[in-house]
Amino acid sequence: MGALTRAPWRALCAVALAALAAVMGFAQDEEQDAAVVRRVAVVDMQGLLSQYEAFQAENADLEELRAQRGAWLNRLLEYVFLPQADFEEALELLRKNGELTEEEKQRLEELKRISKERDEQFAELRAKPDRSAEENTQYNTLDEMADARLEQIQQIKAEFEQELTDRYQTSAEGLREKVRQAIIAEAEEGGYDLVVDADAVFVGGENITDRVVERLNKATETEGGEEAGAQPEAGAQPEGGQAEGGQEEGAEQGGGQEEGGQQEGGAEGGAQEGGGGQ
Repeated sequence: MGALTRAPWRALCAVALAALAAVMGFAQDEEQDAAVVRRVAVVDMQGLLSQYEAFQAENADLEELRAQRGAWLNRLLEYVFLPQADFEEALELLRKNGELTEEEKQRLEELKRISKERDEQFAELRAKPDRSAEENTQYNTLDEMADARLEQIQQIKAEFEQELTDRYQTSAEGLREKVRQAIIAEAEEGGYDLVVDADAVFVGGENITDRVVERLNKATETEGGEEAGAQPEAGAQPEGGQAEGGQEEGAEQGGGQEEGGQQEGGAEGGAQEGGGGQ
């Protein structure tokens, strides 16, 4: 799942416009054979989304969150050559979002060093054409260990993706409703009987996109001012603040990505060779 891409948004808004067309359609007499549309307006949804500040801000937030989570996951790859208990310890320390004591920082570095040494050992064993029985046992043990940790990381990644998907759906629904309400308000104020997506019209219709965008952005500014005016309770922590701190730390220390990528590749290579070694 990506951020708030325009394609699904166009589909969502197309449904909203279709419903709006039914609501705003000109009421006809039962004896009339056909309705007479008095005034028609069109909205360019692609242009609207490119100018809708709340949409762009939410899209940027989701992309930033995805990047931060990706950096944090890459840090986990530095600990794949650890047994279950040690990996869980490293995971718990990383989840403290940088609020570590000096002792905890040293322990985290120690676990990373142990994993790195085993990674190097695994690479040497994998490159050896003729391994002894003892070396083959060591190789298979390291291979199974890394595979198990990578599976755990994939599960954590899937949970992150689901969280992003849920946030996307919630945001899309909320913004879609705001767009719909803005179009309805503009249609009522301008005396339009029908509003349709500009892509569905070949000729005619007054383009009210800019006016709808202006209405939406003014509403966003008003909401922002109200939120800024609200004072938090003394000592209160912003919701999700702790998680964001950890994500920022993960982004800053995302240099482990390259090294982590080599580890993952080594583990996957070992999985392919491991069967023969056994």
